This record gives sequence, C-alpha cells and structure tokens, in this order.
Amino acid sequence: MAAVKQTKGAILTWALVDLAFIAIIIVLMFELTGKNKSDSTAQIRERMLRQLSERTVVFDRAMTEADTAGNVFAAITKAEGDSVSEKQLTAIKDGTVFSHAFIFDGDTLITADAGLSNVSDRLILTDFTGAEDTPLYAVLDTDGYADVEAFAVLKSVPDSSKSILFTVSAEELEATLPDFVYGEYVFICLTSEEGKVLCSFSKYRDTDSVFLKDANLMEKISGNSKIDDYSEFWVKFRAKEACTVKAGIGSDSRTFVFVPVGDSGLFLTMGVRQFYFDDVVSRQNAKNRGMVIRLSAVIIMFALFAFGTLISATLKSRERGRELENKADTDLLTDLYNKLATERKIQEYIDDNPRGRALMFVLDVDNFKKINDTMGHAFGDTMLKTLGKEIRSVFRFSDIIGRIGGDEFIVFLKDVKNDAEVKEEADRLVRFFHDFKAGGDYVKYSATASIGAAVYPDDAKSFKALYETADQALYKAKKRGKNRLVFYNEELYQGSE
Repeated sequence: MAAVKQTKGAILTWALVDLAFIAIIIVLMFELTGKNKSDSTAQIRERMLRQLSERTVVFDRAMTEADTAGNVFAAITKAEGDSVSEKQLTAIKDGTVFSHAFIFDGDTLITADAGLSNVSDRLILTDFTGAEDTPLYAVLDTDGYADVEAFAVLKSVPDSSKSILFTVSAEELEATLPDFVYGEYVFICLTSEEGKVLCSFSKYRDTDSVFLKDANLMEKISGNSKIDDYSEFWVKFRAKEACTVKAGIGSDSRTFVFVPVGDSGLFLTMGVRQFYFDDVVSRQNAKNRGMVIRLSAVIIMFALFAFGTLISATLKSRERGRELENKADTDLLTDLYNKLATERKIQEYIDDNPRGRALMFVLDVDNFKKINDTMGHAFGDTMLKTLGKEIRSVFRFSDIIGRIGGDEFIVFLKDVKNDAEVKEEADRLVRFFHDFKAGGDYVKYSATASIGAAVYPDDAKSFKALYETADQALYKAKKRGKNRLVFYNEELYQGSE
C-alpha cells in the first residue's frame, strides 16, 4: 500500500511538473505571438535596408572608378603639361560605368569625350558635395548631350585649375540596379542630405509618386502628424546613417528607407506603399507565428514523450521494487509472509485503522517434532508447504497469513464486523484442521493444531500486545490437550476441538 501511494505521488508530482512546463510554453507562445507583429515589422525594415544598401554598390563602384580615372587624368596632365585630347579622354572614360567625360579649366569646358559644339551651352557646373580629398558628387539636370538627369562625379587635379567631370544618366544608372520585389508599389530616388529629391528612377516609380518632382521628403516627413518613430529616425538621418520611418505622404502612407551613398552626402531613398508593406509584414508575421507554434508543438510533444518515458520507467522501477519486496517478504517454504513481513503488515493495518476490528489466530502444528522424527524432515516440510497453500485458500486475499517460526503460523483477519463473525471465522479455522491432511499419494497424515485467538482492539491495540495475548491463549490450548482453539477472552468463544 505504501509503495502504491509513493508511486501515485511520484506520478502526480511529475504530471504537475509537466503540466506546469507545458503551461509555461503556451504562455510564452502567446507572448511571442503577441510580439510577432512588431518583430515582423523590424525584420521587414531590416530586409529593406539590406536590399537598398546592396544597391548603393553601384554608386560606390562609380565613385571608385571616377577616382581612379581622375588620377590617370591628373598624371597625364602633369606629364604633358597641357590639356588631354578627346581620344585620351575617351580612353580614360571607357571601362567605367559613366557615359561621358568632360575636362574643365575652372568653370570653362575645354574638352569633351565627343566633340559636340553645343555641350558647353547646356552643361553647367552646379554645387558638388563630398569629403575633402575625394571626388565630389552631384545630380545634374543634363548629362551634357541630352536634357536628362545625370549622376555626376567631379575630380580635381591637385595644384591645378583643371578638373575632370564624369556623368551617367539616371536611366543608364538605373539599368544597373537589381530589381525589387515590391513592383509598382515602390519608388527609388536620390536625395540630398537635406532631403531634396535630386532624381528618381522611372523603373521604380509607383503610381502615386508624382509628388517626387522637386520635392523635399524631409520637409514632408517632418511635418507629418502620423509619424510615431520620427525622433529616432531624425537622429540617424542627421548622422548620415541608414534609417527607416513611416509617414503619410500623398494619398497613401509609406515606409521610407534612407541609405547614405558613401561620403557623398547623398541618400539612396526608397518608399514602399504602406498597404503593401503591411501585407508583407502580415505574411512574415504568419511565418513567424507558424514557426513559434511548430516549435512549441515540438517542445510540448517532447515534454509529453519525456513524461511518458519517465512514468513508464517509474512504474517499471516500482514493479521491480514490489517484486523484490515480495521476495523479501515471502517465506520460501510456504509462500506465505515471513515473520518480519507479517509483523509489519499487521502493524500497518493497526496504524491505519484505529477504529477498525480484526481477529488474530496464532497456531502451532501439534506434535510436529514427532512428525519429523518418525516420517522425516522432508515429509515435515511437505506438510508445512501443503498447510500454507491450503490455509491461504480458505481466507480472503486481503487477510494476512504468515509463517513466523518452524511450525508456528499467524492468521490475521481484517475488518471483522461483530462477535458473530468472530465466532464464524473461528469455526472456519477449526473445521479446516478437522479436514486437513498432508502427504503424498500413498501416505496421508491428518495434522491438528493448537490455536490461540485474540481480538483487536478489544484484547490489545498493537501487534506485540495482540500477539502476546493470542500466544497466551495458544498456551492454554496446548495445556488443555492440544487440537483446539482458545480465545484470550474465553467468554467470547468457548473453543472447539
């Protein structure tokens, strides 16, 4: 009983631990799912920053090529002491991303890579920006040959009034930019560090970007009441760091991405229509949520598997423990309880049932020594084994029956309701010995027994005291001629032979 209680307690404990673990996983799952939208928004913004940053490689390449070509021009100028020829200028320009190259002396155009006479009428230098000792960059209204916006790089010759100008039209530049997944819902443009749109790329001009013409995005964004992350954005923008912001411009809100173009002071800027951005976020959110749910399901399944494995191992361990306990409690000859197990189990019943009622019989086989001497010890053992088997079959499985000595047995009957049942059980035991025979096919021996009986709690309230009272009754039975049952309280039962 104690082992069963311990097993149930262990299973309950681990079940509660497992349920608590699963509950924690479910709570965390809901928390993670709740954070999913903000996390998904951050993920998509980071992805847009990364994608746009990859497209600034085109401008970095242009800057590097213009710097290298400018150094070649400077070396030729210093070596020859006069202006570079158109052929030389064309050779310098070839191999770069630029379409055209021009040489200026101060503000005066002196050479172009193709000798068009009207170039100087339309190509006017404007304010260029850039870091000291590096090429300067700007967006011009013309590339020198046609009235189209152009990305321009100006490289000056040290200790000289001469400089070389490289241009590439916005259309030619945009042809080198990788495609975006946002399709018609995105625009990309170059903006100044003040936020002014310098040029936009037709391949990336959504259906509602007419406001880009000569617009200043920073003025529109800073005056927008719908911005909730403007402060952080503004700090990063002023520091010329990549940044994102959500703002309502035109007929729709957008998420804007600004990525600095090297040290030019220019930004490659992207705007994605907000409804499309939100749709991308929703899909990412669903993906993240699905991943969280799948991960939680795997963890819960693992927890249940671990719990099942643990319970199985616990039950097997308890079963092995019970088997070992039963072996330790069993008398090897009769398969009844041995002396220690009998005493323990009776005391456990007494402790657990202070208001219960039980009946104890202590019995000795009469003349057992004579049986051993005349018929041999093997026969004596056979008789005891037969006695154990048959007396076990007479009483209930829940009753405690044990061999506590050589030929001494205890029969302890639980939950005896009244005196009438006490007498009935005593008669049952007496009748048993009237009919009991032991031996083989050819030898049958009718063994009798002297029996002492005591009632719990009437006669005693512990195993030791109850055994002593029953043993006193047994002594009386032997003294009166054996083969009889005597109660400690003889008024309750007069005994029988």
